[in-house]
Amino acid sequence: MKGTSRFGIDDLIGVVSCIALLLMCVLSLSYDNRTYEIATGVFCGLFCLVPMLMKHLNIIRLPTDFVLMIIAAIAFHAFGVLFLSYDYLAHYDTLTHTLSSIVVAFCVYYTLLCYQAYSSSVRLTPGSLSLTVALIMFGFTAYWEVFEYIVDILTSTNMQYSPFDTIRDLLCNSLGSITVSLYAAVRSSNMDPKTVVERFQLNPRLMKFISDPFGEGRGDNS
Repeated sequence: MKGTSRFGIDDLIGVVSCIALLLMCVLSLSYDNRTYEIATGVFCGLFCLVPMLMKHLNIIRLPTDFVLMIIAAIAFHAFGVLFLSYDYLAHYDTLTHTLSSIVVAFCVYYTLLCYQAYSSSVRLTPGSLSLTVALIMFGFTAYWEVFEYIVDILTSTNMQYSPFDTIRDLLCNSLGSITVSLYAAVRSSNMDPKTVVERFQLNPRLMKFISDPFGEGRGDNS
């Protein structure tokens, strides 16, 4: 875990992005009725600091390219909400949903790789790993659209303004999921999972939880 507390380019990306999104929140105050939009922008800005916090708390260190991908998805979404790009720019919603689904799918993929590397009970072939990523993402995609519908009902927002929007979101999310699923199949066929997850520098406690989440090993030792 040595060296994870140094301030690096990944931290700089997070801090600069957080400041930029918070400034966008201030600039967007010129619009009326901005409670939901400002709250979204502030949340997105603060969320840009999460990878840095996890790194300096020695929980996990995400690769810089993945941090950049996460923050890009957050920034595009926040910009769309704060400056009404979702309403006025054609295909903006398509771009953000596809990018976000790719990021979430990579989170699923990396999580499965961690279990593949550190848990003796998880053994996935490249094909089954690819299929698992796709199935998890398809389920998440469906429930996310349900979540948006519930939020619209409870808060009078307009995230799902038409059946066409819902179907388009499902298609974009599916496209992102399939893209990462195919990447997982190809990438996993010629590499050892540990060579990938070792870059994350997982906290020893987290690795122990992954390898034995229910404490079965402790029970055997006793």
